[in-house]
Amino acid sequence: MELLPSASRGNLLMLFSGLFPAYLLLVRKLRYRRLQKILDALEIECGTVRKSSEVPLRHAEAIIRNIANSEFPQMMMLSLQFALFRTYGIPSISTILWKSRQFAERSTAHRRYVDTVVLIAEAINTSLDSPRGKLAIERINYLHGRYRISNGDLLYTLILFMCQPGVFIDKYEWRNLHPIEKMGLHRFWNQVGDMMGIDGIPDSYEGCYQWANEYETKNMVSDEVNVKVAVATVDLLLHFVPGPLKGPALPVIHAICDPNLRASFFWPDPPSYIEPLINHVFAFRAFVIRNFFLPRLSSAPRIECKAINGSVPLIERRYYVKIWDTDPWYYRRTWWNSYGPTAWLCRIMGWGVPSDEFNSVAGYRVGEVGPKATVGKGPGNAGWEPGSYLAATNLTRVDDNERFKGAAESGGRCPMFAG
Repeated sequence: MELLPSASRGNLLMLFSGLFPAYLLLVRKLRYRRLQKILDALEIECGTVRKSSEVPLRHAEAIIRNIANSEFPQMMMLSLQFALFRTYGIPSISTILWKSRQFAERSTAHRRYVDTVVLIAEAINTSLDSPRGKLAIERINYLHGRYRISNGDLLYTLILFMCQPGVFIDKYEWRNLHPIEKMGLHRFWNQVGDMMGIDGIPDSYEGCYQWANEYETKNMVSDEVNVKVAVATVDLLLHFVPGPLKGPALPVIHAICDPNLRASFFWPDPPSYIEPLINHVFAFRAFVIRNFFLPRLSSAPRIECKAINGSVPLIERRYYVKIWDTDPWYYRRTWWNSYGPTAWLCRIMGWGVPSDEFNSVAGYRVGEVGPKATVGKGPGNAGWEPGSYLAATNLTRVDDNERFKGAAESGGRCPMFAG
């Protein structure tokens, strides 16, 4: 006995054959809607834009938020993780980081990473012209201004944050960045650089990319201190990889790094099949997302934009982190987050879960972000005058040829990684 008459099966087949193409067309239309909305808004206000200086800051902020929170949140985070990792190939940077000893212990390395993410997320998700956005940049300036860091190293790091998302997205994601988006990234990070007092920022995204390549040619060299910092922080990239699989996963990290970066760590080239395999996996993912997945309905910022208690003054406000990709610092503790399925898996694997240990109840306050020695000091704390740490007013600058001397004179400590 037939459960479904042949005629009905034929009708269902016809219905499916009509609905599936319609769904594909809907995906295609909605996939590019956010980008088109941004481009249309910019054209209405500014006409044809030919260079990043013609992009108003608020449009640049909308562009980077769309990239980071809506279109490519996972790839944006991965690219910034590798941007930080890439700085370790410059001995003048890795020397400062290693002598801080913050990378000698897993717990401090994870917290310094989350603190870095928090300050970047504060800058991205709040207007740079707003009191909260300015406070984030002032906090960055205060932390870095306590040590002798060359303008070249600061500029190089800034450019990595600017350009590495485009490198990763163009290589691995479901679409390339639009030229206007790259102008927006340059406009945003150029403004951050100006607020940090960084000199010599090239006037285009392409110019910044070229400058960084030339800087690496001169300064990215093999050094044992690079290896120490890299080994100590690979755990951040492999945090949720089970212990027995961390060793086999290392060639994947090696393959994502280019030959120059691998050479700076004395890393061997990975097996010849690893990089093509990675490229094929990401290409398949890009094809599926581009053609079969509807875009996410809402944005996914890494921090809570709403304060836990919005009635208190700005410097007293606390926030939660919304993404948990290392130890769950500042990630809100709820019953589900601490005892749900994900939490139990983390307990079984020996990974951290939201608790008082990770400030998961209190959250973070911008004036407390940074090493222990800086908590309660500088921007975001009593006695701070808003604006006093903008435009390099309290930054120490050294010539590029003094970078090693500066690291030695300061005890090799970097504000973001010392305590």
